[in-house]
Amino acid sequence: VCAGLLRLGGVVSLISIPVISGFTSAAALTIAASQLKDVLGIAGPSATTLVDTIRVLLPNLGGVKPVTVALGAAALLALLVLRRFLPRAPGPLLVVAAAAVVALLGPTGAVAVLGPVPSGLPVPEIPPVTTDDVGALLPSAAALGLVSYLEWISTATAFARRTRTRVDPNGELVAVGPANVAASPFRGLSGAAGFSRGAVNFAAGAKSPLSGVIAALLIVVALFTITPLLALLPKVALAAIIIVAVASLVDVRGALAIARVRRSDIVALFTTFVATLVLGPAAGLGVGVAVSIGLFLRQSTRPHMAELGRVPGTARFRNLARHEGLQTNPALAVVRLDAPLYFANSQSVTDAIADLADDRPALRAVVLDASSMPWIDFTGTESLAELDRGFAAAGVELHLAAVRGPVADVLGRARASTHLTEPDRSHPDVAAAVDALEAHLSR
Repeated sequence: VCAGLLRLGGVVSLISIPVISGFTSAAALTIAASQLKDVLGIAGPSATTLVDTIRVLLPNLGGVKPVTVALGAAALLALLVLRRFLPRAPGPLLVVAAAAVVALLGPTGAVAVLGPVPSGLPVPEIPPVTTDDVGALLPSAAALGLVSYLEWISTATAFARRTRTRVDPNGELVAVGPANVAASPFRGLSGAAGFSRGAVNFAAGAKSPLSGVIAALLIVVALFTITPLLALLPKVALAAIIIVAVASLVDVRGALAIARVRRSDIVALFTTFVATLVLGPAAGLGVGVAVSIGLFLRQSTRPHMAELGRVPGTARFRNLARHEGLQTNPALAVVRLDAPLYFANSQSVTDAIADLADDRPALRAVVLDASSMPWIDFTGTESLAELDRGFAAAGVELHLAAVRGPVADVLGRARASTHLTEPDRSHPDVAAAVDALEAHLSR
């Protein structure tokens, strides 16, 4: 609740679309695999990763129950047929009812059922928490809250992308916080968005949060009225519903689209996908976020720079590496920086400009096109001043062009770089800088 009121939901910006795509696909596969033991009729502990699920299934394949497999295959086929030809029919409800009838008519114990379900609601009570308990629980609670938030906001964003809607991260925090507070007197587990439940809800055609309210009310009614019937529900039918629901969330098309655009994004997607399969959803998502941040930092330390040439007969300058027939002057070099100049990249930027000058003995001036440089920090101003001093010792002048107001303000306040904002060193655009320098050099 505090995080929502303090508007800390911006942490969701650390989760890129490739990370969400990898997480969604891996979580869907993990959940589908976790249902296989019920489809095969195998008894065994539940697992939270695909690796653990395989480890549980392999030693128990000898205990597969043919009746359960046949019922599971029929349930899967029925769900797919109903979704394809009768999309408005309540497919999961029909399949569960039919499977329950088959289980009742078949041999006793041939199909595993849900078993006894406690009726009614637990009596609320205030937990007997002491001050020592609060101190002991707070660090774990904070970590749990952060991990849960990242997991549920990723789940919400994955479904929002499919419905072309938007998620309010701060609103989600404010909503889930009170829900968990309200659940604690009933001894409820820490709640967040559920991927499998969300998939079933989405597959059923839910359009708004009201579907959750209706589901909750129906659950309360069911707990007071039909718990004996719930006990007879075949696990295989419930597993089939989950498998069909999450199968559509394996984002193969999205992964192919990402792979065509940028290699670093597919690295983030694949890393998140593998980590989620091996380590589980929460840890996999954390790995994905860490990889995305690492790739961003790597990119920001090596920003795009372009050497420019003049389009003949115009005042326009273009990238020499992308256009042919551009005019250049061996005594001048024009370089454009397409990024802010700050502590993480200032050294690599100034080194690249210095290397360019070192390779050209006829060079007398360098123009830095700052039109694509949105901001600069103190380290950036010091780097420019140091570059200017090095150029001056070699008989080369550093000039700036198209400097934005905020950048000019910072350069003017920094004592070492104030002179770079003077009219003879700072020009309104690249063409003006080149014209002034060519006139100066000709004299």
